[in-house]
Amino acid sequence: MLAQRWTSDTRGSGSKIGDVLEFWFGDFYQKFEVKALKPGKLVHWKATKEGVDEWAGTEITFLLSTDEVQTLVRFRHLGWKENSDFLRTARGSGPLSC
Repeated sequence: MLAQRWTSDTRGSGSKIGDVLEFWFGDFYQKFEVKALKPGKLVHWKATKEGVDEWAGTEITFLLSTDEVQTLVRFRHLGWKENSDFLRTARGSGPLSC
C-alpha cells in the first residue's frame, strides 16, 4: 500500500516496537521509529531527527477497522511545527486501495 501511495524505496524493519524504518524520496529520506503496533488495528511511527528538519518529531498513525466487505485505513500525520509548503507536499489525497 505505501509503495503505491508514497514511496517504494523503504529500508529497515517495522515489525516490532523500537524498530526504525527509512523512507527514501529520491535524494532525501526520513527515518521513523515504531512507537506502537496492534495487528489489524494500529500502526504508530514517530519521525526521528535523521532526515528532513520539518518532519522531525511528527507522528504518523494508521488506524485500521474492518467489516465483512472492506478495510478502512485512517491515516494521520500530526505534530507539524508550522504550516509550510513542505507540509502541503507531504499530504496525500483520495482513497487508498489495499
